[in-house]
Amino acid sequence: MPQDRTTPRQAEPPASLFPLPKAKFGYEQARRLLLRAGFGGTPDQIRALASWGPEKAVDFLLETSKIPYDDPRLAKFDSSIMKEPDQTMREEYRKAQKSGDEETLAKLRLMRQEAQRRDRQQAKEMQRWWLARMIESPKPLEEKMTLFWHGHFATSYRKIENSWNLLQQNRMLREHALGNFGVMLGRIIRDPAMIAYLDNDKSRKERPNENLARELMELFSLGVGAYSEK
Repeated sequence: MPQDRTTPRQAEPPASLFPLPKAKFGYEQARRLLLRAGFGGTPDQIRALASWGPEKAVDFLLETSKIPYDDPRLAKFDSSIMKEPDQTMREEYRKAQKSGDEETLAKLRLMRQEAQRRDRQQAKEMQRWWLARMIESPKPLEEKMTLFWHGHFATSYRKIENSWNLLQQNRMLREHALGNFGVMLGRIIRDPAMIAYLDNDKSRKERPNENLARELMELFSLGVGAYSEK
């Protein structure tokens, strides 16, 4: 029998892919938009977006660079809590070890433990800061995408134990949240928190650690089977 060469009809795209007419963009649609592109909004914010119509509302959410936002709370965080010991302190530690000076060694260990305690406290304060920012930010889409990338490029304070490095990672993710994914990948492999989390700080020429490279390709970008060991 002759084959039927009739071109099959393409299915119509779902209605959700068509632009929503302004007349149908009301309070409920604006509320849903703020939930999807942010973390919701107050009744006044929802009514404002509804009055603008869909095009202006979406432009407002996307054009984050046009919205100034200075967060003074960042100034309270201390970058030096977990800084590496200077040459003087390292030399003091070596001398104490060599001479068996337990009193000096105990003093240095106590200083380290106190720094770790302060840093854990600062990490908790940073968590509260970010939760507040997600609620208050005039750039809800930027903040929601920062949270998305935070989940994609997963790290953990429990392993890193450096709150400042995690804060710097958070700021980097926010800076590139709506930007080029390739640029973000380039930044994440140079990020101190990610380097520590995936053991690249322990990688040496003689014994390279492949954890960061493998996770970069397998989890962060290409996926299983899309790259070779070579």
